[in-house]
Amino acid sequence: MRSPVRLYAAAAATAALAAVPGLPAATAGSSPIKHVVVIYLENHSFDNVLGYWCDIHRARCPDGGMPSSVRLSNGAVVTPTVDPDTIPNITHNGPAQVAAMANGKMNGWNNIKKAGSQTGCGANLAYYCVSGYRPSQIPNHAALANKFAISDMTFSMSDSPSWEGHIYAVAASTDGFWGQTPQPPPGTAKKLGWGCDSDKIVDWFSPTGAELKEPSCVPDRSLSLPNGGAFESTSVRYIPTIMDRLNKAGLTWKIYGAVKGQGSYGLWDICPTFAECLYTRQDKNLVANSQFAPDATSGKLPSFSVVTPGGDHTFLESCHNEESMTACDNWLGQLVSEVEKGRDWNSTAIFIT
Repeated sequence: MRSPVRLYAAAAATAALAAVPGLPAATAGSSPIKHVVVIYLENHSFDNVLGYWCDIHRARCPDGGMPSSVRLSNGAVVTPTVDPDTIPNITHNGPAQVAAMANGKMNGWNNIKKAGSQTGCGANLAYYCVSGYRPSQIPNHAALANKFAISDMTFSMSDSPSWEGHIYAVAASTDGFWGQTPQPPPGTAKKLGWGCDSDKIVDWFSPTGAELKEPSCVPDRSLSLPNGGAFESTSVRYIPTIMDRLNKAGLTWKIYGAVKGQGSYGLWDICPTFAECLYTRQDKNLVANSQFAPDATSGKLPSFSVVTPGGDHTFLESCHNEESMTACDNWLGQLVSEVEKGRDWNSTAIFIT
C-alpha cells in the first residue's frame, strides 16, 4: 500500500526517465542518466519515515516535519510517538485510506477500523498511526536523505492497497480497480499471487461507476488467449505500460522480485497482473531480486528497473507492517550500495518509494 500521505525519493538526478537514451532529443537534454532504478517498498508514509528527520533538517523540508501534536476528527489531541522496530498490521486498504484523509482534513486516523487480521488505529492502540521513526532507527534511509534529494510534497496518485499500487507504478492508472487486494472466489482453492494466473477476483469499477467483482488481471485481447488472459470473462480494459514504451524505444528493462515457483511469487510482482507481460516475451524480464546485486555491480543494469521484495525473505525486506524496519533499512542500504559500487553508478538515478 502506498500511503495516503506522501511518497519520498532519494535520487541521483531528476527527470531521469525523460533523459534515458532513445527517447526524443527534445526531452533528453544533457542528462548523464542512462539507468533508472525504482525501489518499491511497503506501507509507510513520508512523515512516518522522515518526519523526525525533517525536524532536524528544517531547511530541507519546507512542508514541515513531525507535528508536535495532532487533533483527530473525534477531538482527541495526540502527541506523535516513536515507533518500535516492528509495528502492528494496520488496516491499509482503500477505504481505510479514505477514512484517514477525512475529506482532506488529514485527521481521520481514528476512523481506520479493524479488517480481518488487520487492526485499526483507535484509542485502544494509543492512535498508533500518529507515529514515526527516529533517524537512528533507520540509518540507511537517513543517510540517503542527508546526501541526496527528498520530495516531501510528492503524493500517491491513488488510495490503494499494494496490488493496485504496483499497477500504477508502471501504467499510471489503476484501470478501474480500487479498494482491496485480490481474493479467491468463494469455494475455490488458493493459488499463488494476485495476478492473471492467480484465479482471484477483486473490486472493479466500470466507467459508469458500477462496482463489480472481476478477475485481478489487466487483459490483452490481442493475445490468442481466452478472455485476454484472464481466468474468466472480464469487463476490464487493456491499458499500456511503461514497459511497452521502453520496448518501442529499444530500451532494456527488468522487474526484480519473485519468480514462478517461489512462495512469494506474484505477491508484489508487477508482471503477472498484466496479461501482456505474463503471457508474452516480456515475462522473461521478471527476474529474481537476487539478480539485482550481480547486475548492479557488474555494470549490467538495464535502462529501467523496478525492485520489489521477493524470494526467501520477501516480507522481512519489505518494510511491511509486522516486519522489522531495521531489516528493511539494511536491505535498502545493500541495494543502493550495490549500485554505488558498480560500473553504472555515475549514470544511474535511484528512486525510493
